[in-house]
Amino acid sequence: MLSKYACRYLQIGWDLVAVNPKGAVDLDLDFHQPQGIWTRRLADLGMEGVQVNLGVRTGPASNLLVLEVRPGDGEPPFDNWDDWRSGCVAEVGGGWEQHYYILPPGWPAPSSCFLDPHRLMVFGAGGLVLAPPSLEPRVQENMRWLRPPWETPPCRPSPRLWQFLMEHIPNLAAPEPEDEPQVPEWSDIYGTISVHPAVLQILLAPAASPEEYYLQILHSALESGLTDPQVLLGLLWHAPLGDARSRPQGRQELQNLIVGSQKKDESQAALEKVTTLLQELQGAFAALSGAGSQAPAAAPIPPPPKSAPPPPAVAYNQAPPNSPPEVWNEPGGRFSHPRQNQTNSLPEVYDHAAMRVLWRPRENIQVERDRYEAMLYELGKLGAWNEIQQDYSRENKLLREKIESQQQKEISRLRRLCTQNQNQKKDKGWWR
Repeated sequence: MLSKYACRYLQIGWDLVAVNPKGAVDLDLDFHQPQGIWTRRLADLGMEGVQVNLGVRTGPASNLLVLEVRPGDGEPPFDNWDDWRSGCVAEVGGGWEQHYYILPPGWPAPSSCFLDPHRLMVFGAGGLVLAPPSLEPRVQENMRWLRPPWETPPCRPSPRLWQFLMEHIPNLAAPEPEDEPQVPEWSDIYGTISVHPAVLQILLAPAASPEEYYLQILHSALESGLTDPQVLLGLLWHAPLGDARSRPQGRQELQNLIVGSQKKDESQAALEKVTTLLQELQGAFAALSGAGSQAPAAAPIPPPPKSAPPPPAVAYNQAPPNSPPEVWNEPGGRFSHPRQNQTNSLPEVYDHAAMRVLWRPRENIQVERDRYEAMLYELGKLGAWNEIQQDYSRENKLLREKIESQQQKEISRLRRLCTQNQNQKKDKGWWR
C-alpha cells in the first residue's frame, strides 16, 4: 500500500521522505534511490513491525503549499464554504482537512506557521506534511484522499486566499532582488513604439484572456523589430488592458513570457535553416535523378578549361573506378556484393565530394533491400519480446500486490497477538 502511494507521489514530482510515528526522519529510507532499493527497504521495515508514514516536503522542494484547516471553525474566511478551497483535498481525521495548492515558478513560498485565530496550519517553505495513507498521531486514524492529486491536480491559491496569506504571514511578501531590472517609464516606451503604428493599434485590441492579450502584443512587437527585453517588458507592463500591475507576480510572469518567446524565435530560426538545407538537398537529388528541376540555392558547376574537351554525359548506371566492393556484416556471416560493369573512366562531375556522397549505384539496391528486410525481422522479434515482457510484468505486479496484502494481514495479526499476550501477563502478575 505504501509503495503504491509513494510511486504516485514521486511521479507527480513531490519530494518524499519516510517519517516515524514520532515525526522524525530517521528510518534510513531514501526515496531518491532506485525504486527497487527503497521498495525492499520499505518491506523490511514492515516485517520488523516499524510504523512508516509518508511525508512530503512543502515549499520550493515540491512547489507545494498545504493548508490544514477545520471547515466551520475559526474566523473568516475559513468559517464557511468559500473560494479558498482547493480541488485536491485529503481527510486528516477529527474534522480536519488538508488543501493542496501549487506554487507557480517565481511565487514566494510562505513559511510554515500556525494561525491560531483562524485555526489554520500553513505548510510552506521548510515544512513537512504527512500524506495519505499515513497514520495521524493526534487522532490515531489513517489519512485518506477525498480528491487525490492524480485525479484533480492541485490548483493555484485564489486571489482572496493569497491576499489573506500576504496579510497574516509577514515574510511572505519577500523583497525583490536588487539586481532585478526596473520597468521603463511609459514616456520612454512611447518614444520607441511611436514609429510602429501596428504596435499602438494592438495595445487597444481586446482579447479573450489577459494571457492572449499579452501574447498578441508581444507577437506584434517582435514582428515590428522590437527585440530589446527592457522595451518589451515596459510595453507589456504599461499595456492599458492588462492586469499584470495588479498581481504580485505580474512582473516575473511577463519576464518569463518574454524569455519563452525569444527562445521560441531562436528555435524557429534554427528550424528554418534546417528546412532550407533540406530543400537544397532535395534539389540536388532532383538534379541527379534527371527530374528536370534544379536546386534554387545550389552553386553551379564551374565550366571546364577552354583547352580541355567538355566532360562526357553522365551515365547513372556507371560506377566510380577502382571502388572496393561493398561489404555487409551480418550475424550469420560476411559476404561482399561485387559491382558489375565497372569502367576505368569517371565523369568529372563525380570528382566533387558532395556528388560522391549523393551518388548511389544501382547494384546497391538489392543489398539495401536485404538490410531493410533484416531490420524489419529484428523489429518484429523485439515487438514480440516486448509483449511477453509486459505480460510477465503484469503477472509480477499482481503477485506482488497479493504478497503485500498478505504481509499486512500477517503483521496486523501478530501485533494483535502480541498485545493480547502482554495484557495476559499483566493480569496474571508474571511481570513480577
